Amino acid sequence: MEEPEQTGRWRSGGADAFLYPQRAGSPSVRPSTFGALVFVAVAVTAASALEDLPVSLCRDATYNSPASRGAMCSGAGASPAGTACPLKGDVAIADCYDYLPSWDGTQCTAPEDAEC
Repeated sequence: MEEPEQTGRWRSGGADAFLYPQRAGSPSVRPSTFGALVFVAVAVTAASALEDLPVSLCRDATYNSPASRGAMCSGAGASPAGTACPLKGDVAIADCYDYLPSWDGTQCTAPEDAEC
């Protein structure tokens, strides 16, 4: 079987100019393009980490954890991965029932600050 023709592309840049080998017909992705794609992927991931998240409390309702409070409480021990938890007065966003400890007669309201 015949090997595909090799081509090259020059990158201008003075002393650091170099050749990128490429097989004929394959897409060209320069390191600068690749770096930009990685940067965009990281930025999108970081932005999505700043979203408000639902937090389901043990034997209670589900509350909203605003991104402004930091990383959501997760993990255990002396150094949990995050420390943000629902605070006293937060209103449940889901799973609120009249038999739960946070039920106040009309809605579920956190009676105290939650702890990790």
